[in-house]
Amino acid sequence: MTHTTHTVTRLLPEAFERLAAIKAKYPDMKHTALVGELLKEPVNLSPFDNVKGVAEGSKAIRITTDQLELLKAQSAVAGCSMIQVLSTKVRQLADKLGV
Repeated sequence: MTHTTHTVTRLLPEAFERLAAIKAKYPDMKHTALVGELLKEPVNLSPFDNVKGVAEGSKAIRITTDQLELLKAQSAVAGCSMIQVLSTKVRQLADKLGV
């Protein structure tokens, strides 16, 4: 068994609440698996969508180092902050799941 290293990243408060709602609706889904599903969610963001100072009131969530690297790459492509990209993914997935 390989050892997975975890770290943290941040979510906007509203996205954190939506993530909690997804977890409540799907309690058997492991956190790391859920983050993996979030990272598959495509986002339609561009550098024009980047908002400075969006980390105010943000909440920490656990993420694997591999997932963090993927999020960094996705953020670089979008030209937006990691918190903004991940928060957008949470909102989109929550909308799809109806939570």
